[in-house]
Amino acid sequence: MNYTKFWMVYKQERGVPVHVHATFQSAEQEAKRLAILNGGRFYVLCATDCFEKSITPILRTELL
Repeated sequence: MNYTKFWMVYKQERGVPVHVHATFQSAEQEAKRLAILNGGRFYVLCATDCFEKSITPILRTELL
């Protein structure tokens, strides 16, 4: 599983972003391109945290 930061470009009223950018620079370039092409505001979003349900492993403790 990949646990590194990633960025996405978002425009309100346009649905959920689907393309993941590996760098801020890539997302910034795409946001600028889309703003020029379509007009309006495009936001660069950064994933900062990840939450997931996990199963706790069974631990063995030696009794004294």
